[in-house]
Amino acid sequence: MTAPGGPKRSTIGRIVAVSLVACGTALGAAAALNASASGGGGFFLIVVALAALFFVGGLFSWRGKRWAYVLGIVASVVVLLLFGSPTEILANPANQEFSIAFIFYVSAAVAIVYGAYGVYAGKREITSRASVGAFIALGVVVGGLLVGTFAGQTQSALLTGSKGDITIAIGAGSLTTGAFNPGNFTVKAGTTITWFNGDPATHTVTSTTGVFDSGTFPSGHTYSYKFNTPGTFPYYCVIHPNMKGTVIVTA
Repeated sequence: MTAPGGPKRSTIGRIVAVSLVACGTALGAAAALNASASGGGGFFLIVVALAALFFVGGLFSWRGKRWAYVLGIVASVVVLLLFGSPTEILANPANQEFSIAFIFYVSAAVAIVYGAYGVYAGKREITSRASVGAFIALGVVVGGLLVGTFAGQTQSALLTGSKGDITIAIGAGSLTTGAFNPGNFTVKAGTTITWFNGDPATHTVTSTTGVFDSGTFPSGHTYSYKFNTPGTFPYYCVIHPNMKGTVIVTA
């Protein structure tokens, strides 16, 4: 005889659990790949903490806990808000993290769709294999559309975006030299410099002394700053601290 709630765990709970564990694994793999580049800083720790949340959500979703479904939904939304869009690692199919990102966003979509149903349905059960298959297919379709949409937007931005004085190179997040091209740029006071992000990943252009800060700007976009005062202005990327450059302003 089946215990109350048993079937529910075998469908909604287990599907959400597997999806959340896949999300956590993908985030953990991405964090490991970028550990050396990020220097284990605050951003790296945030990603690791989010991966841990997905694993916790997966564990308790397997047991049919509805609060775990909510945790999975919230964690997925936080990742979307944190990165702005999947363009961080989905823009280029040749990128080593593309498959990781694809797994994450499709799994997150499945977890959101099923988690929302689980919260809404309570103890009501899906009564047929066809319904189970339909929900899984819906999640995969939503995730696939999410991936394709953002990847297409990034490709369009790269093709149409205006180039700048300094270009962020492809694969800049893993480079120690050449991430900003040119790395040392000399101009006269009163000149406006434009950085162009030619990399699939999101980056920042941040002064080490607090003079300027682009904030995060995605692939294909630009950031400009006018240098009125002579001096030497070193800068880096907050997300990838190994990326460094210098602007030299002459009188």
